[in-house]
Amino acid sequence: MLAAFFIPIRRTVHGKNIIAQVPAKVILNSGGNIKVKMYDLEKPLTFTESQFHQLFQPYEPHADFIADFHLTSITEGQLREAAGHFHQEHEAVMWPMFCKCIMDAYMSCGNAKSCPISKYNVIKTAYSTTATLESYKPQFNRRARNTFVIPTDFDEAAFQKDPLPVGIDAHEFATKTEQKAILVSLVKQLYGFAGAPPMSNEMQTLLGIPEKPVAGTHCCKYCCKPMELSKVAQDYKAKVHYLNLCHDDPKQGTRADNLYWGHTTCNREQGGCSTFERVKQGLQLGLRTTFTEEERADLGPLVAALQGALGVP
Repeated sequence: MLAAFFIPIRRTVHGKNIIAQVPAKVILNSGGNIKVKMYDLEKPLTFTESQFHQLFQPYEPHADFIADFHLTSITEGQLREAAGHFHQEHEAVMWPMFCKCIMDAYMSCGNAKSCPISKYNVIKTAYSTTATLESYKPQFNRRARNTFVIPTDFDEAAFQKDPLPVGIDAHEFATKTEQKAILVSLVKQLYGFAGAPPMSNEMQTLLGIPEKPVAGTHCCKYCCKPMELSKVAQDYKAKVHYLNLCHDDPKQGTRADNLYWGHTTCNREQGGCSTFERVKQGLQLGLRTTFTEEERADLGPLVAALQGALGVP
């Protein structure tokens, strides 16, 4: 009798899907085949008994993880159905943004240091013939947020010993429960853009929120200016993207209360700085700047508010 939960024995890719340290549950065991549901995949995978026992070992998860494991994700189709009919000018923006909400809630962000699947396949083929591996960061662009986190001390020596590591950075990780909360927050924020259509009752029910958002109330937290639906331009390879998925404090990781839709330009200005680092940089810049009388008057209320926050008379 097989246990319910298992975990891969090594960082091995099987059909480009199996990742070590990502738990799986056996959902069917019959006729010599074993079907498993991986924590980071929506569709189950089937193995022969021989394959399964070579790849997996028993695993005892915490009760909270078991509940999270079985959580069902909200789909783009559900969002579209719940949204109902849009006027043409809204439809052209809302449909692509629903897709972006799903992508950013459930998938880690791609970056230049990641390893795309095309590059990965080239490296894997080269390794099979030369048994050497060129240096690259062991992860895929746009991997599920609930997949294996690459350790910060994972080095080239570990690569050479076990050449097929796949995962994401620690700050990209989010449990299924957190991913769903992120999606709910992002869709709610979208309906808060200036010029956004009213939210349907069906969408409110799907998201499970007590109140519908009011158009014009969602602002970029960096510049504090309203986000405008009519300015959204996210076409692939567009010269300028209007919005980004932003972290209020990049040091705090991927959580629903730390993510928001903000301006791409603001996100670039923020960089990877924490909220405190940004405040400190501003104060340091202020100390070496000579202000005009008009600028001093403009900054006065902010300085007074900061003094109050610091308890300085």
